[in-house]
Amino acid sequence: MTLADFEQILLRDRDRVFGYAVRMMGDREEAADLVQDAMLKLWSHREAVSAEGATGWLIRVTRNACLDALRRRSFENGLFVREDLAPDPEGDDPEPDRVLSILELRACLDRLVARLREPYRSILILREVEDYRYDEIAAALDLPLTTVKVYLHRARHMLKASIAPEAVREHV
Repeated sequence: MTLADFEQILLRDRDRVFGYAVRMMGDREEAADLVQDAMLKLWSHREAVSAEGATGWLIRVTRNACLDALRRRSFENGLFVREDLAPDPEGDDPEPDRVLSILELRACLDRLVARLREPYRSILILREVEDYRYDEIAAALDLPLTTVKVYLHRARHMLKASIAPEAVREHV
């Protein structure tokens, strides 16, 4: 891989890889550190990684780094970035009841997604939050395409099955 290839990959993939890491870690600074490390590893392994396979390689390295970091600490923050709830400087503040409802829903989803085992959690985040294609997920996680589809279906089903009991517990 040439320097030009590396720069193109960096520009093309850094935001998506960073978004994935933020959702896995729940912490922007920690995610930035992990992604930077993954990018440095890509550069140091540039002879072994093809430009075509770089996206999957980056996701795989980032995922492994996230899982290692999560093993070292408890999962405390949410998966979803809450910047969209900040008041618009040129507009009106969002309605407090709406903001509270959204925050409660997101907190609930954060807890439920965090409870999913791997690779269900990663597949769900990559597909539903980061909008990766099935083939990109399969390459990134080194899984067959059909396995990714089955696991995503199972992850959705597990999440759906756990939403109702969670909502009942919160409102009792």
